[in-house]
Amino acid sequence: EAIGSATFLQNYEPTKFGGYKKILGYTKYDTNIVPGTGPILGIRVISASEALAVRSDGANTKVYYSGGTGWTLKSTGSLNGGKARFSSVVVGSTNYTVIVDGANYPAIFEDSGNTVTYLASPSDVQGAEYVISYKTAMFYAKGTALIFTAPNSYSDFSAANGGGIITLEAPITGLAVFRDQLFVFTRNSVKRLTGSTIADFEMNPVTDKIGCIN
Repeated sequence: EAIGSATFLQNYEPTKFGGYKKILGYTKYDTNIVPGTGPILGIRVISASEALAVRSDGANTKVYYSGGTGWTLKSTGSLNGGKARFSSVVVGSTNYTVIVDGANYPAIFEDSGNTVTYLASPSDVQGAEYVISYKTAMFYAKGTALIFTAPNSYSDFSAANGGGIITLEAPITGLAVFRDQLFVFTRNSVKRLTGSTIADFEMNPVTDKIGCIN
């Protein structure tokens, strides 16, 4: 075997940055069960002792918060959502977690007050399926539209302030930030967005021969 290779490891896992990392063990964030019935649409750990859970009751989408000693209902979306996806961003000195579920307007969890509010506009972002923070803007994907906010905001979509929409040729199936670029996936293509603001954002193809179905 090559020097530095491993043939047998116990209690280790590969890291996202190459090499291996020792597993330090696991501790439940909360021993309590998320209240209600219906499928859990998503879970997000937001700190060493805090987590969010999104659950559907068949008619509504509910966001629960845990500080480690039980789950508290923070909001109820009026529509029955699908898979929940999350992205965190810091605006000023406050941490926010944005939640999209493919049906409702994006829900915004504010860490300083443990509150959840819903965006009320624009209609373009209602039902957004993917969300990600890139540079200083928040990007929402819905169908073929990639909608982004003004810098240093999760909710300002004004074109005058730097918000905008990029339309792709096929529905977006995933977003990922890697090496200072935003990769945008469709079923048949992979594209990458570079730049820092609307003034220099540039979308270029990586490949039009392979994509991501889920």
